[in-house]
Amino acid sequence: MKHRERSGWMPDEAPHSKADDQATVVVDMQAEEPGFTALLQRVIDDGRVYADTEMARQKLRASMLGAAGRDAALMILAALFLLFGALTALLVACVWMLAPVVGVLGALAITILSALLMVMLLLLVARGRVRRAVRIAFGSAPTQEDSL
Repeated sequence: MKHRERSGWMPDEAPHSKADDQATVVVDMQAEEPGFTALLQRVIDDGRVYADTEMARQKLRASMLGAAGRDAALMILAALFLLFGALTALLVACVWMLAPVVGVLGALAITILSALLMVMLLLLVARGRVRRAVRIAFGSAPTQEDSL
């Protein structure tokens, strides 16, 4: 009887027969060729995983866009407050500079009327652009007013 030396570095191999090899081949062939229902189930599972991943991706994208939009809105709001302050300072400076020439009440009247005239012009331009956009959006033919 032969005695094998064991070093402990490698596990002992279990004795196997030719029948074990044939059984392994049969099992491997069955594992290689899954049935139609198994393939269909795999496609459905992969589709669900893909849909879940895509949904998570779109949620992340929407949250990033929402955060960017929120930040932009806050920056615009801060800019509008600063613009309002600058315009107020400009109007006060106009009154202050015109007061020695036409008096305080005259300077105030000129400044207020000039500001109201600018507001009216800006509102007329805005109204024209909104009308043009509405006409374009609803498909009506542009008129002569739209080209101005």
